[in-house]
Amino acid sequence: MILSLDVGATHIKSGIVENGSIKNRLDFGTPKDFEGFLGLLEKIISHYKDIDTLSIAIAGQVDMKKGILKHAPNLGWKNINFVELVQNRLKKRTILINDVRAITYGEYIYGGLKDVENGACVFVGTGIGGGLIIDKELRFGCDSNLGEIGHIKLKPNGLKCTCGKRGCFEAYAGGLSLERYLKKLGYNKSLKDLVSEKDSEVAKKVFDRFVLYMSYGLASLINMLNPCKIVLGGGVMMGFNFLFEEIKNKAISLSIDPSVEHIDITLSELGNDAGILGAHAFAMKHI
Repeated sequence: MILSLDVGATHIKSGIVENGSIKNRLDFGTPKDFEGFLGLLEKIISHYKDIDTLSIAIAGQVDMKKGILKHAPNLGWKNINFVELVQNRLKKRTILINDVRAITYGEYIYGGLKDVENGACVFVGTGIGGGLIIDKELRFGCDSNLGEIGHIKLKPNGLKCTCGKRGCFEAYAGGLSLERYLKKLGYNKSLKDLVSEKDSEVAKKVFDRFVLYMSYGLASLINMLNPCKIVLGGGVMMGFNFLFEEIKNKAISLSIDPSVEHIDITLSELGNDAGILGAHAFAMKHI
């Protein structure tokens, strides 16, 4: 039986997928260090029976051929021989995939990208991740990192990103960057609190910033890859869903006309379930 896990910067979600539905869900806080993560995995597995395969979607860049977690900037983990360490510790076959690539596959099999020939997912949470369906296949690129839209460059020598570079899309529209911007404005509450204060001057500045950089990032994606459909999701995007139409319209207006003749941009149908569903579907295809 496959146990699917979605490992984010703050939470780890797990579950068993049966007929497109998630059963026996668990949710834990993500440990700060990898040894703590391995210990938590042991605890999670103890809640399930007859598990022989772990399919793990993680927020970071991975080398899928070698099973190495290259860099998970929002976790602070780098160059970890992930699959080997997990398999040696837990004695379970282990599959590793980037979280938004898993989400993209989940949307393709079960959600908004179903039957779409060429599509993309862009999920905004702590950071910004992406995934691409090209010719009805989930694509990975030379080093398993195709779709890192969060690191499209929007500003030369701009704000420093958690990846270590400057000017990234994520450094302006990701959740962590928006929290930093809030503090710079002297606002000591969270992004969630901001939603209940939509008419405040601080809220307007943050929302305008989010719309601006989201639309520029999406326009870059549209112009470069010409997808038929883009699915948007993630905790920040869904929390700011009242800005969706404005982002969509501005992104289309910034794109070249031939690339948006047939474009469809929607919000995720699967929400927080997409990662687990995608990890399961990906494992089913590859075992």
